[in-house]
Amino acid sequence: AVRASYYTVGLGGDAAVVESARWGRKFTPYLKLKVDGDLRRAAGVFAALRDAGLLDLRGEGGGSGGGGSGGDSNSAGGLPRPTHTRRHVCVDANASWTPQLAHEALGPEALGPFLACIAVLEQPFPVDLPWSTGRRR
Repeated sequence: AVRASYYTVGLGGDAAVVESARWGRKFTPYLKLKVDGDLRRAAGVFAALRDAGLLDLRGEGGGSGGGGSGGDSNSAGGLPRPTHTRRHVCVDANASWTPQLAHEALGPEALGPFLACIAVLEQPFPVDLPWSTGRRR
């Protein structure tokens, strides 16, 4: 059995990210998107990917953005959609977020409208957060 892996899309402008994601989708339906602390930029990248048909937002009030022309394959080369989940995007913040920024990132002004396709947030915080003193509240 063939196992799918994530294709990593680096930071870049919307057009470059869409081009890279479109290329990666030839090989896997799963995308890992690198982001930084600029949530407006991250939301813009997700919107560009949605508009290009590369995000699967089925089942959420967010509209079509289905990533395909129907059936069980995506628009980027006929690969099967992930069968066990529509969550096919990993967001990699590379330790650039604080807990507060992560909370904001998941809100309606940033990545909230795209949560239907996000499987995981990878490494959002640095390991040496100031609040990790061992004290309990």
